[in-house]
Amino acid sequence: MRFQGSWVCAGVVSFAFAAAGCSSSDSAAPGAGGSGGGAGSGGSDAGGGACFPTDPTCGLSGSPCLAMTDNSASTSKMIGWRYSMITVQAPESLKSLQTLILDKKVPYTLDACYQYGNGQISWLMAYDTSGATPELLVGSGPPIPAGTDPRLGTCFVDRNDGTFDIKPVRVPVTVAADGTVTGTPLDFVVLPVYLNNEGTTSVDLPIHQLGFNDTKLSADKNCVGSFMGDTLDPISNCAPQTGKPGWNKGGTLAGYITVDDSDSVFVTDIGSSLCVVLSGDPLTYGDGVVGNQHCKKTAGHPTIRGDWDAATKKAVTAGTGDAFHLVVDFAASAITIKGTTKSLDCAAAQ
Repeated sequence: MRFQGSWVCAGVVSFAFAAAGCSSSDSAAPGAGGSGGGAGSGGSDAGGGACFPTDPTCGLSGSPCLAMTDNSASTSKMIGWRYSMITVQAPESLKSLQTLILDKKVPYTLDACYQYGNGQISWLMAYDTSGATPELLVGSGPPIPAGTDPRLGTCFVDRNDGTFDIKPVRVPVTVAADGTVTGTPLDFVVLPVYLNNEGTTSVDLPIHQLGFNDTKLSADKNCVGSFMGDTLDPISNCAPQTGKPGWNKGGTLAGYITVDDSDSVFVTDIGSSLCVVLSGDPLTYGDGVVGNQHCKKTAGHPTIRGDWDAATKKAVTAGTGDAFHLVVDFAASAITIKGTTKSLDCAAAQ
């Protein structure tokens, strides 16, 4: 699997590759200084303030999470959400991608809604009650770039990237009366980070035992978390700022990426594997092959060790485990999911 495209700009530092300049598709929001997630409240708190959008392109009127459809009025057996905010909590080596990557690629390009991203990262989840046991589906849709109306919906992608299958994965869940979501972790899911509007370049994250922690749906099932318009400043075009996050988290995802898997994800633009990037120390852990650098290996496995043990599914002392623990906070907003497509075109979804 290859990671290509414009994620990286010019100088490499950690996973986000802090850069001297980026492509126009990754331009910052007016006055933006980085967002990340706020303190979790669970479900959706009432939105408000001068920076709470009212334009009809922002979805349901008065929705505290800019929901693009009304799940409470749906007659479908499956309702869905798109992640509106993703904030990395672990591993430390991924945190620097927050302002350079996630805060730009997760939000829509909807200036009237104070969403100043490019919509290229489109992780989805859906709640399916069509079977005997309710299930949660987790996967990704194609990018939703500028000029695309998210009110028209999206779809799950089902394809192979040459190494992994990228498709929605199901797991039985229970949704309590207060909206709390509980269930066993997904055994394995691959979530892509698309790097262009066409979805032709991506880095695909192979995540094991992905579980939902402290995740809560709003009463109308439209929101997981909420947009924090009351904390933003109209003087800065209502763009998130450091210390003034744009979203209140509604849940947490936790899983792990094995060291072996991470070395199979190749970052073409910097000529290194994800393993080298996650190590945080290419000089020590990289094999030094210019343009095709992987982690140094012993008996076919990278010598770098992580902070998680895949067999016991428990944290271990950093530098002793065979995996890297991954934790992200998230918020999500209702969107129509029109099925699954083998391409990146939702018109072909079934």
